[in-house]
Formats: sequence, C-alpha cells, structure tokens
Amino acid sequence: MEVLLGIGIALLTIIMIMIVRSLTTLFHELGHAIPALIFTKDQVKVFVGSHGDNEHPSLQLGRFQIYFKMSLLDWNIGMCESQRISDFWKRFFIIIGGPIASLCVSIPLYLLLMNDGLPYYLRFLLFVFLIAAAIDFFINIIPMSRSFRTHKGSIIYNDGYNLIALLARKGLSKEFLTVENKFLKEQYEDVISESTAMINGGKSSKQLYYLLAATYQKMGDYDNALDAYGVISTKYKLNHKDYYDLAVLYAEKQSYNRCIESLNHYLYINFSDAHALELRGQCKLYVGDYEAALKDIETAISLDKNLKSAWTFKFGALVKLDRREVAENALSEAMKTDSANPVLSYYQGIFCYNKDEYKQALEYLTIAEKHGLQFHDIQYKLSEVLRFLNFNNE
Repeated sequence: MEVLLGIGIALLTIIMIMIVRSLTTLFHELGHAIPALIFTKDQVKVFVGSHGDNEHPSLQLGRFQIYFKMSLLDWNIGMCESQRISDFWKRFFIIIGGPIASLCVSIPLYLLLMNDGLPYYLRFLLFVFLIAAAIDFFINIIPMSRSFRTHKGSIIYNDGYNLIALLARKGLSKEFLTVENKFLKEQYEDVISESTAMINGGKSSKQLYYLLAATYQKMGDYDNALDAYGVISTKYKLNHKDYYDLAVLYAEKQSYNRCIESLNHYLYINFSDAHALELRGQCKLYVGDYEAALKDIETAISLDKNLKSAWTFKFGALVKLDRREVAENALSEAMKTDSANPVLSYYQGIFCYNKDEYKQALEYLTIAEKHGLQFHDIQYKLSEVLRFLNFNNE
C-alpha cells in the first residue's frame, strides 16, 4: 500500500509540474519581454506553450501581446519575440532577463519551503512551483547547441547559447560590424567587395566567412557560398548548424546526395527537427530512395503538423511506391495546404499516369512544366502521355 501511495504521489507531482510550467514559463518570458518593451519601440510578443504559434487565444496590452497554448508534454514551451537591436548591453539584458525572472520565482519559493510551520498541502504546491521554475532556469541558462524551430521555421537557441554568441560578438571589429550593417541593408555588392578587401588585408575571421556565405546565398550564387563554407571547414571548424546551412545550399543546387550527407550530420544532434527531416525526406525522394523518404517525411509530420509541403512529399513517395489507396489520403491532405505547389501537380500527373488516366496526367504534368519544374523524367512522361492519347484517338 505504501508503495502504491508513493507512486501516486510521484505521478501527481509530475502532472502538477507539467501543469504549472505554463505559469512559470510565463514569468520567464516576461523577464525577456519587460526589458524588450523598455529598449525597443515595436511590438513585443510572448508565446506560452509554443514557439511562435499565433493561432491561439491572446491578450494584448498596448505593444505587448501574449499568446497561450496548452502544451503539457513539451519542456521547451515559450518564446519572446521582439525587435532585433544591435546595442550589446540592451541585448544582454533582454536575454538574461528570462533566467533572472526564473530565479526571482525560485529563490522566494525555496525560502518559503524552509518554513516548517506551513501545512503539508501548501508545502507540496510550493515544491511543485519551485521545481517548475528551476527547470525553466536550468534548461535556459545552460548553453545547448541543440536548436529549436519557431512556428515560422526559423532556428532559435536557448538563452545560455545566445549569451555566449552575444559575448563572442563583443570582440568583433568596428570594420566588420560596418560591413554586417550593409548586409542588413541588402547592399550585397558592397559586402562582397569590402569583405574580400578585409580578407586580402589579413583580417579574415570565421564570422566574416559566414557573412560572405550568407551574402552569396542571398544573391543566388550558391557555388561561392559553398566555397566560403569550404574555407570555414578548412581554417576553422563546422558546427552542427553549418551542416544545415550547407544542406540548404546543396538542395538549391540539386546536389541531393550531398544535401542528405549534410543533414545526417545535423540531425545527429537535432534529431527532432521536423524541417530538416522533411528536407532529407524530400532529397531521398528525388534520388529514388522512396521507403527511406517516406519514413523521414512521416516522422516530420508527426513532429510538426504545420509543415506546409510535407504531405506533398509523402504523396510523392507513395505514388512512386504505387501505394494507391494511402496515396489518395495523402493527396487530400496535401490539397488542403499545398495545392499551388507545382511539385504536387507533378506527382498528381504521375499518379494519373499510373492509373492510365492520361488526360488528367497531361493536365497536371503540363502545369508542372509551365512552372519550370526540372525533374529528369517530366519530358519523357509528357511524351508518353501524348503518345497514348494519340494512339487512343486513332
């Protein structure tokens, strides 16, 4: 009986911690939001229960807005979104404000727990709040290289990682910061010429090559962007995020096997990044590894239901595997969010071709071709469809 009672208390404690974490997360994010409201002039948004999902109930007070989403099973359930500023100390206080807020909750709770005269039930509630606040503090202040995805798809890190990144910027030269500011103003030609001059003058740095790579990528010059990462790999060291950035560049160049290799490195650390899994599944689909593609894409969908194109790639993998019944279900899901995607039109054309529905296949494949889709077999499939149609007309 005592064992069962102990198990029951432990389970109740875990459930209570999961519930009150929404409240302690709110306090943590307010620690970011208050200095952000002081130091910036734009809107400041706090998300409790998500990383930027604004499709849930919200409360707005002037420039400040809070979005609430119940998310009991997610330990990383908050985000503060504010205007990006360049001032070092203002950014420092915005970042450190969250952990300080968690400490401001934890320390008084700990001191109250030291009072032996409190009723048992109240001590239990205080203990639950203390554990939840302590979790908020430690999972944010300890730097973690593992990244998270916002609802919009961008990569973010915890407070400890951001503090280290901010401190690293303290040593950057004024010359570099001037060039970086031109990048933010989209003066890309100036960035390239001035960065190249700095490198030739012996003022190269890892951050400068990152800036060059980002500039070339913005200009659509993926070869030079990859060359910049090549220098980073040779002179410095690639980190896990570099591998994701490389994967995106390889995908743009349609170097799908190299993209998969880079994503393998990235996903070794960030194994639950739905966007990276979707991209790897897409590349595996394009190189003909359909079963592996389907596995990655289904995992991505299970992690993030909001992925816009994942159902298109799932449909494509099922079409290539000729699993028609489940492909129909995937197609209906893809049509809800991704109907304008020419890739979906291409796979609809292949689907109709496999079912001998040549008129519909011609319609979908023509749409894909008109959008400039460059799949190796699209011209062949179009010619085959036209041949069958002409044969049937004769």
